[in-house]
Amino acid sequence: MEKITEIRGLFLQSLPLFNALGNETRQQLILLMMESDPKTVQQLSLALGLSRPAVSHHIKLLKDVGLLTEERKGMKRYYSPMVSMYIATLKDLIDAVDDLIKCNKGRCQ
Repeated sequence: MEKITEIRGLFLQSLPLFNALGNETRQQLILLMMESDPKTVQQLSLALGLSRPAVSHHIKLLKDVGLLTEERKGMKRYYSPMVSMYIATLKDLIDAVDDLIKCNKGRCQ
C-alpha cells in the first residue's frame, strides 16, 4: 500500500505536465521550439497555421506549468522549452510503477 501512496503522489506532481501536454497543439509547440532557436508567437503561429491569439493562449498554459521560458529582446518575446523540472519526477514515477508491476508478478526487490 505504501508503493501505491508513493505512485499517487508522483502522479499528482506530474499532473500539470500531463494536463499541459494532453493537447496536440501544445505538443506541436514544444516540438517546434525544441528544433532550433527560441521562437516568437509570430513564428510559431506561422509554422502551425494558427492565429497569434490561439498560440498565445497555448503559450500561457505552457508557461503557467513551467514548461517554457520567456526571453525579451526589445519588443519581442522569445520562448524556449524547459522540461527539466519534470524529468526527475517522471523517472521516479516510471520506476515506482515498474517496481510495483514486478512485485505483483512475484519479483519484488
